[in-house]
Amino acid sequence: MRILIAFDGSVGAYTAIEKACKLTSKTSLLIRLVYVVDRNKMRIDVTSDSVVKIDQFKLLRHAKLVLIHRGITSEIVVKDSQGQCVGKVINQEATDWMADLVILGRTGAPRDIASTLGRNAESIIGESQFDSLIVTPIVS
Repeated sequence: MRILIAFDGSVGAYTAIEKACKLTSKTSLLIRLVYVVDRNKMRIDVTSDSVVKIDQFKLLRHAKLVLIHRGITSEIVVKDSQGQCVGKVINQEATDWMADLVILGRTGAPRDIASTLGRNAESIIGESQFDSLIVTPIVS
């Protein structure tokens, strides 16, 4: 099974990894972690008094190590949105890679699902030709 995970380093993205690991056996699973650089909405990490750009490769390497530790084969890909909606970039990558499933982590407040999906998740689900799964982190 080929599972593509839209990965941004968030708690929701790690929840998507956990879900993917539980879905199928390790021997038949290949995970592709895709990070889309959205130049329209650059993510930043605020540490003490300074602001630095998030290193997407560092985030992806950490996620890959999590999967290696679980014995799961994975690939990492970084895409530039080039002004497109992130959802369209994920859809194209999933189509080109022939993904069986796309998993998205949602980090919004647990309210009405229709109003909190977000633009990217809505785009992926609305335009996809493959199965999609949205997971929400469990809040304790």
